[in-house]
Amino acid sequence: SDADTRLVAFRALRAANQASLRQYAQQLAADPSPWVRREVAVAMRNLPLEEKKDVLLQLARGFDGKDRWYLEALGTAMDSHASVFYQQLLRMFDALDVPADRWDERLASLVWRLHPPEAVGALKTRASAAALTDQQRSEALTALAFIPTPDAVKAMIDLSRNKNRLVADR
Repeated sequence: SDADTRLVAFRALRAANQASLRQYAQQLAADPSPWVRREVAVAMRNLPLEEKKDVLLQLARGFDGKDRWYLEALGTAMDSHASVFYQQLLRMFDALDVPADRWDERLASLVWRLHPPEAVGALKTRASAAALTDQQRSEALTALAFIPTPDAVKAMIDLSRNKNRLVADR
C-alpha cells in the first residue's frame, strides 16, 4: 500500500528480470502515485515501440499537465518515436479536430516536450493565439525552436513578423 515500497519493488524486479519488465510496467501504469508512474516511464525508454506504446499512453492519461518530472520521464521514453506518439496523443485527448489554441494543457505540455515535426502548424497556431497566455505562446515558440526542419524555420520567420510584439521579439 506504500508508494515508496512499490517504487523500490519495481526497481528490484526491473533489475532482476528484464524479460518481465513490460508485465510489471503494465500493472503499475495506473498506479495512484506519480512517483511510481514516472519510474515506469523511465524504464520504458529503451524498449521497442510496440512493447512500450500501450504502457506509455496509459501513463500519459495519468499526467496532470503540471508535473515537470513526470513530463520529462514521459518525454524521454517517447522521444525516439515522437511522431507516432504525437498522433496517438491527439487521438487520446480527442484533439484531432480541435484547434491547437484549445488543446488540453496536458496535451500542450506533452507536445512541447516531444516537439515532433508534424506539430509545426499547431505550434505556430499556439504561438500566435491571442486567447493563450504569454507563457503558453512562449512554450509553443520554444518547442518550434527545437524542431530541426525547414517548416519549423519558416514558421519561426513568419512569427517574427507577428503583430504581437512579444511573440515577434521572442
